[in-house]
Amino acid sequence: IINEPAQKQMRKYYSDDENYVELKGRVVEIASSNYIFISILVDSNFKNYDNDAYPFELYSDKDFFSYLCVGDIITFISAPDCFFDGHTPPIVSLEVNGITYLTFEEGKAGLLEWVEGFA
Repeated sequence: IINEPAQKQMRKYYSDDENYVELKGRVVEIASSNYIFISILVDSNFKNYDNDAYPFELYSDKDFFSYLCVGDIITFISAPDCFFDGHTPPIVSLEVNGITYLTFEEGKAGLLEWVEGFA
């Protein structure tokens, strides 16, 4: 459970479209139904990217993992800030091989719904 001030901060941060960045990366590992490890392939100031591969989380009920394979090059949108230990950056848009599987609007709505679930 997240306390109310942290939830308010998350809501404000994730509501602002300026906090998101488009990235391109290679899928390194598919860890679970919502987590994938990605090696970022573009220069960015994505400050959470410290390793060869970094975990990202999808906040959607869609079954992306029937479309994703280790080694795929993907284009995705994320926001770099994390708010608590164990929190991973979100993926709010996902494109694989030119096909959009998650639009920014859908992904952002799912993420904000997740944030509201802490109330």
